[in-house]
Amino acid sequence: MKRSKKTTVFFASVSLILTLLTLNLAPASSAGIPDEEWQKSGPPTSSPSWGFLSRAITETSVEFAHPYLMSFTADKYEVGTGKVLKVKKCNSMPTTECPLTEFQRYSTPLGMCAGDEGDCIESVTTKNFEGKNLSVRFLRNFAEKTGWEFEGDRKLNLPKSGQQFLVDIPDAPHAGGTQYLISSVLTGTKMPDWSTFNTVNMETAIWPVKITYGNYQISEQSLNPANYSALGIGRSNGSQCSGVGNTYTQCAIPVAAPLDVEFSLNLRFSTKISGWLHGRLREVSGEISKNSDGMQLLHVSAKFVKVPTIFGWVEKSVAPTNLTEFYGTFDPFWLNMGNGYGCPTSDCTPTSWLRNPSYSDKGMKEFALWLPIVNNKAVAAPTTWYMRTTDNDSTAKCSAITSEKLVGIVSTNATAYLPGPPSFNAADEILDYKVLAPHYLADGSEFLGTYDLMIDADYARCLYGFSSSPIKASISVLSESGTVQIATESIFERNNFIYLGAYGFKFSSPTIRVKLTQEKPKEVELPKEALKVEEKAAVILTPKKVNKIKTITCTKGKSVKKFSGTNPKCPLGYGKKI
Repeated sequence: MKRSKKTTVFFASVSLILTLLTLNLAPASSAGIPDEEWQKSGPPTSSPSWGFLSRAITETSVEFAHPYLMSFTADKYEVGTGKVLKVKKCNSMPTTECPLTEFQRYSTPLGMCAGDEGDCIESVTTKNFEGKNLSVRFLRNFAEKTGWEFEGDRKLNLPKSGQQFLVDIPDAPHAGGTQYLISSVLTGTKMPDWSTFNTVNMETAIWPVKITYGNYQISEQSLNPANYSALGIGRSNGSQCSGVGNTYTQCAIPVAAPLDVEFSLNLRFSTKISGWLHGRLREVSGEISKNSDGMQLLHVSAKFVKVPTIFGWVEKSVAPTNLTEFYGTFDPFWLNMGNGYGCPTSDCTPTSWLRNPSYSDKGMKEFALWLPIVNNKAVAAPTTWYMRTTDNDSTAKCSAITSEKLVGIVSTNATAYLPGPPSFNAADEILDYKVLAPHYLADGSEFLGTYDLMIDADYARCLYGFSSSPIKASISVLSESGTVQIATESIFERNNFIYLGAYGFKFSSPTIRVKLTQEKPKEVELPKEALKVEEKAAVILTPKKVNKIKTITCTKGKSVKKFSGTNPKCPLGYGKKI
């Protein structure tokens, strides 16, 4: 694999416990368990199997977020092929144990800002459905000191480690009380020949939570080289907490969120992030600016959405042919991603894999192949407030604009979608955006979709080659058969941003179609009468020819006289002096 600063490094979490359940290719949601507390399970048989899990937040860094900075010695520094020889925990960079000549990776939550530091959250604010500001009170950091904390270094583009935290919002109650867990996480990597860390992504989630008590393990990365099948592929120990975060004695269990409350975050970054965001949000707005110290300030406001989860297992020996053929095109590095099952020891290869689709065309195709296996039905639909940066080069074309401000956010309640700006079809002047989700929820009701696109007008002009003339937009939803669905639409412009929204459309594979147009400047043709006047005016305004005045000298005996004119002549009896 070619080494590149754009390489995204994956750590595949591998479970060592095989859970035996009743044979069921597409597990149903457990009766009586809230959607937010639904948990994945292992394959229902001991036979080698494929599993599939797609939900709003799948195997990301925002759950059980604890800081770490690690350095890897490898036989070659290529993700997915290099053999890990040594793994070390770092508390700062560089040191003898963690030199710049190795591969490093970090991940850290962002804590509440204290003073003028960077890479932190300045504030959390909320509004109710009437637009009234609600009181938000910081409670405490929701973490323990683990010994994995590390110092930052702005010259290396390395942030200082932070912690998740809890806030209390008395006027935004939920099923578990009034506490909310804020988890915003930065991750980055550095190859030996890079001068600084590359920020891989920024992910942020808000969870309404209830706190349970017990004895819990803190999730940690492994320092055993044997637990890394290749550079970038390793395992970490899990947590007995069935929620989204924990300390040694407390577990944060997510509960359903109020859907009519707007949550806003103001974040401050010394590490640069992308100008394009995507996520699971509704009625979103935001901006990126800079403060006097040159740090990025990110503001995002949005409401929670419900996002359906699909989950299922199928034995490899009886898997549909189209799925088997599809997986046959994968490189082993990408095929064995997700959670491994059926491996009783740490030095064997799992026989079953629960896969998590990526935000890509290939991930969308994989999702579509699994929909009939799970009967086009969700197992749960938890409420979600989640956003992250893009991990592609979609903003490279207009980097001069994206480096200074937020240029767009795409958000939807669909289970699968593409994260970047929609690609533009110049011939038809349309943006086609594909989304995927099961047609039915766990209770058998039809799932209705939401889609919000916020795009900076200047960025749209750059991305699609438009002039400075005004941009017009329209939005429609096409069903799988190509017919236009009836949906609520919203289109407006505010503060140089174009906002488009579609709500209430059906799945499983609709197309969101946005049409952007510009009126071409009209060539004005003057009437014949006007042309005559113009010609006449040109004649009148043409300067008259001015004859040059000449002077000659005439003599008669001793008498000498000068005469001037356009064609002067000497009087009778005078001769012209030559």
